[in-house]
Amino acid sequence: MEIFKAYIKKRIAVTSEQIEQIISSYTPTQVKKKSFILRAGEICNFEGFVMKGCFKIFYLTPNGEEHILYFAIEEWWISDIASFNDQETSTIIYSSIRRL
Repeated sequence: MEIFKAYIKKRIAVTSEQIEQIISSYTPTQVKKKSFILRAGEICNFEGFVMKGCFKIFYLTPNGEEHILYFAIEEWWISDIASFNDQETSTIIYSSIRRL
């Protein structure tokens, strides 16, 4: 969690108590390579911060073609905000491409 703490401290002025409160809202999770943390048709229930590794964020066309939207590298945020906020199904897929 030190990476996450450093990221926050670089961007905003926080006390030690405030940083611990922020950190307590997140649960560190290791994701294996080629694992999915969100699939199309699921509702996004997370806001993630990539401390180590890389994710591929993409969608599939009706004929199965993959279109990459972006890569979430270390110190990037990942979430399908529309799905998260509205609690509607996602059309986006989040897949780990590098072990975290």
